Amino acid sequence: MSEPYVNAVIQVGIVVRSADEAVHHYSNLLGIDDWNINYVDTDTGKGRNFRVGGENVSVKAKIAWTNVGDIELELIEPQDDNSIYANYLRSNGPGVHHLMFGTSDYQNTVDNMRQNGVKNIASGELQKTRFQLFDTIDMLGTISEFAEGDALTPDTKK
Repeated sequence: MSEPYVNAVIQVGIVVRSADEAVHHYSNLLGIDDWNINYVDTDTGKGRNFRVGGENVSVKAKIAWTNVGDIELELIEPQDDNSIYANYLRSNGPGVHHLMFGTSDYQNTVDNMRQNGVKNIASGELQKTRFQLFDTIDMLGTISEFAEGDALTPDTKK
């Protein structure tokens, strides 16, 4: 058997209607605190090169994130109409959007997805990290994300 392309589940990405309300519920119901907040606004330079279906898009979102054990829990509140997150919320309502997998070879993993005919549905850059999302819903039950770069620095804490 060959080496796996991925070596960990890094993040569970959940699309929500309100990051503030979701953070409140995660804290109140599950005791999960210590949330970090980042804002995406590609029109003002907070994020760049966001693409959906190969087309450049303007993206606005509020992202709350924290670690639960070794996995990052990411709550994504779309604040635009045409990002992959806004489309997901409109079509499916709130819920698990993607799993981010860790890989020791980002480019090889992304190339493998493409070579296997898996559609790249979105990509972008935030701070010093670049990411790509692939439509693995029919094959794996969720969207798959791969990223490389530095850990995000929070804009604020909650």
